Parts: sequence; structure tokens; C-alpha cells
Amino acid sequence: GRDKGWASICSKWFELVCKGVPTTGDRHQSLYRLACDLRYITDFDPQLLARVLAECEVGRAIATERGTDEIQRIAADACALQRYRTMPKRMQNVLAAVGIQLADTGADPASRKAATIDYEAWWHRLEPLLSDAPGYREAVSQLPEHHRLAGVLVAGAMLGTYLSRCWWEHFDGKDYRLSFLVYVVGSAASGKSFIVDLDRLIMAPMLAADRVGCEWERQYKEEMKKRAASSKNAKAEAPEQQHPVIRYLPSTISNAMLYRRLTDAIDRQAFDPTGQPLHLHCYTCEPELATALRAQTGSWAGKLDLELKSFHNEVAGVDYANKASFQWVSVLRVPEFVTEADFAWALEAATTKKKLDFSPVRLIEVDEGLCVQCMHVGPYDSEPATVDAMHEYAAVQGYVPDFSDTRRHHEIYLSDPRKADPAKMKTVVRHPIRKA
Repeated sequence: GRDKGWASICSKWFELVCKGVPTTGDRHQSLYRLACDLRYITDFDPQLLARVLAECEVGRAIATERGTDEIQRIAADACALQRYRTMPKRMQNVLAAVGIQLADTGADPASRKAATIDYEAWWHRLEPLLSDAPGYREAVSQLPEHHRLAGVLVAGAMLGTYLSRCWWEHFDGKDYRLSFLVYVVGSAASGKSFIVDLDRLIMAPMLAADRVGCEWERQYKEEMKKRAASSKNAKAEAPEQQHPVIRYLPSTISNAMLYRRLTDAIDRQAFDPTGQPLHLHCYTCEPELATALRAQTGSWAGKLDLELKSFHNEVAGVDYANKASFQWVSVLRVPEFVTEADFAWALEAATTKKKLDFSPVRLIEVDEGLCVQCMHVGPYDSEPATVDAMHEYAAVQGYVPDFSDTRRHHEIYLSDPRKADPAKMKTVVRHPIRKA
């Protein structure tokens, strides 16, 4: 790789991944993404990685603005992330584009032959283990023998969804939940549709339990429509919003609704080893690959992160009770006549007078584009309900969320939390959207 030059590798990465050199607002995030890929060819050495990042155009610009310590921090953060067994595919593509052939990909693809797996033989070896699980065995007994091994894996994940109260002790001494993720890969018309039949059979009890919550949600939405359509109805007492447990989730569920379902799936009569109410497993089954892939892109981007963290028994999303975990940028509007020179003078004057480090402060221009917004009245902790209502309204109008590195959740505070009654505080909540 060094013969090709680190700079050429970085340049090709930006060309293929970012479609060119990132602009000022995206440079820091793009360099961090590059570092996460480069670590696989820098031996996960943060010092070497920092030197490589400093050689590229974007790295030099950031080092000039924020100093070399910022480059070293980016490299250290990237190397501290969990490493995976294989290099990211996009990095492999970059290396191939600059003429670097990886050792394990040197063989001619045409000369490779897919390994032949005798699925029926493996099924016969596995079948005796199911003798003490008659329901499990019978769930797959009607499948062709060459499908039964896959049937065992699929049925195991489905049945495992009901095992919310089961824990296993890892070798690190910690207790973990049983989590399941199964992919069935096969050519067209190879009989993979057996998944749908198993889904209908095994997940019927969960669907039946979910109907109670679904019916309440239907009635609640109808009542809210009546209130919106009539001033008389609007004066009546609003129905109490409940949090029904609904665990069977379609793959194309919106991110906001997915987060709500995951948050509400709680059995308050049972407790985990830490004494907290027990979160129940949720379930998704998608027999169409194209739909499953589409559900990880566009307005659904980020869903994979939620699912992966869930599979790894990790916490995802925003903990509104833990303000210290928030990642945010505070913005104060300045008059349009303020120039970069004016800003630089003010920054220098404040640094001299206050004896504080104001180097992270920036003068930026924000163009939010098309958005949906709502006036949230009440404490900050109840904002998720307002966000859900915004997304539902946008969906009815034919729009979907459009979050990115430059289009983000935005809050405008109209009340002083030090003086205002929390129940009466006003906050404008704004989310970027686009046509569905």
C-alpha cells in the first residue's frame, strides 16, 4: 500500500465514497469515516493512522484550523472502535481502484467454486437434538429435507423471541439476553418462502397479543381526528395516551415508530438483573431481500444501528433522562452584517477578557431547507411524543424524515427553564423532511 502512496489512497477514497472532496461543513465527519476504514491497513496503530490522515488534503485543512491534536484524536477514536474480521467492502474497492490487490482476494473470481453443503446430511445430524423439543421439531417436519436445517435456524429465532426472560452468562461474567439474527440466502424460486409459513405458525400468539394495543391506537387516532375537526370536541378532555406493547414490527417501520415500539415493549411485572422493568424482545420478518435492503436506506437510514445495538445487548437512541449523554451544538443567531473579520475580532476580545478557550466556536451559515416543525409545550422529557406526532403528520402529507450530517434535529427555546413552569415551557422542534 505504501508504494501507491497514502495520499493517493485517501484521494481515491474521497472520490468513491464522498463523490469528491467534502465541503467545510462535512470535512470533520468525512475524515473520521476515512479513519475508520484506513485503520484496517494501518495495523490499528493510532500514531500511524494520524500521520496518514495528516497527508491528505482534508486532514491538512483540519490540522491547520484545529491543530494536529485534533487529527490525533480522530485517529485514536477510530482505532478504539470495535474491529471486525474483514475490511469494509468500500475500502476494498478503493484499494482495488488504486491497483492494490489484497492477499486474500488474489484468486481469479471465475476460478472460485461455491462450497457444496450437504444440508440434508447436516439436518440428519441435528434432528436427534430436537427429540426433547416436539413443537420445535414438528414446526419444521413438513419442510423438504434440504430446507429443514434452515428451518431449524429460522424457527429457533422465532421461538427465541418469546424468551425475553432468559439470560446467559458470558465468559466476561456479565449476563446477556438471547438475541437472534438469521438470514436465509438462496437463488430465486428455491423455496425460501417457507419462512412465511413458519412466521404465520409460530408468531401467531404474538400477533394476537399485539391486536389489543393496535386497536387502542386505532381508537386513539380516530378520537384525535374528531377533536381536530370540531372546536366543541377539542374542548373535551383529551384521552389519556397509553403506551401499548406491540412487538411484531414490519421491516419498513419508520425510525420514530421503531424507537417508540422498542421503548414501549416493557413488562412492568418482571425485572432484569439490575432491578429495572424488563424490556421484551421485538420481532421482524422480511421474506423479500429488496424490501429488507430498502428498509436500511433513505428515510430509514440508522435503523440498522438500532437493530445491531439490540442484537449486541447495547443501549441505542436518546436517553432523555440522561442529559449528560446528549451530543449537541448550541447556536446563537447573529445579524447578517457580521463578517468573518468581525467574528475573529470578537473571538479574540472574548478570549482576552474571559481568559477562556473559545477555539471551538465557529461562525456558520445554516440553510435548513424543507422542514416540519411543531410548538412543543411542556417539559423537555415529553418531547418524544411531539416528535412522533410531527413524523405522523409529515407522513400523511407525503413526506419522510431527511436526516444527514448537515440536516439535523433542531430545537428553538422560547422559554427560560430557570424561570418558567416546566408544564408551560415552549420549544419549537424542527425536523428536515423530503418528498416520499
